[in-house]
Amino acid sequence: TITGNRMCAGLAKEPMSNVRGITGHGTNVWMLIGTGGDGTSGGDESNLIGFNTSGSVLLQSGAGAVIAGNAIGFDPATNTPMGNGPEGVALQDFRDVLVGGDTVRANRVSHHTTMGLRSLNSRAVTITHNLIDANDVGIRITSDQDAPGETPSATLISTNTVENNDYGIVTAHASPRIEDNLIRDQRNDGIRNTMPWDIDPATAASHILSRPTITGNTFVNNCTTPISDCASIWSLDTMPLN
Repeated sequence: TITGNRMCAGLAKEPMSNVRGITGHGTNVWMLIGTGGDGTSGGDESNLIGFNTSGSVLLQSGAGAVIAGNAIGFDPATNTPMGNGPEGVALQDFRDVLVGGDTVRANRVSHHTTMGLRSLNSRAVTITHNLIDANDVGIRITSDQDAPGETPSATLISTNTVENNDYGIVTAHASPRIEDNLIRDQRNDGIRNTMPWDIDPATAASHILSRPTITGNTFVNNCTTPISDCASIWSLDTMPLN
């Protein structure tokens, strides 16, 4: 259980480089980041994670975590950006993760140079009730299925506010359920669906295509300063199931 900490490398007397806030590698016990044993976050349990040049939270090659109630890349007390290099929350080859919780803005993930939240080769990931803003990409899901025919995947992106990023939600050969989110004020696409450029979509297996289900979302004022073709939902060589 990791609660109530300030992990801010940039606030050190001698600013450090190549620093990450939290790394969990090969863990197969439940990690609770910003939440007590009851799985919910109180005000004294949240972590402030800022100014870490290699990113905020990395969970890799394991299973079982709850990340809730944290301020990642932003200090709510002073209203100050505290970006953490490339990524806010990174999941890689990890399984059974809850990012968020039952309350609005369970985590705030802000001001990262590549992605607020990245899930790569991870399974059974739920991302819910977070505020994800002012990143390059808000949420990116890549390769979230084990085998052809597993469509949709067990990844759920639900009831988040995704705003003021370059791109809101990006899927890359992934098929999450994207439900009931507020997606607004992205500079480019609200949701962008892609697949590997060197694979023929006509012959690709279903776990290579990006076939998310997109339901109940609200899109407001996206494509504010697009760099190319832009839409609330944009797909290349693949398309949502619905």
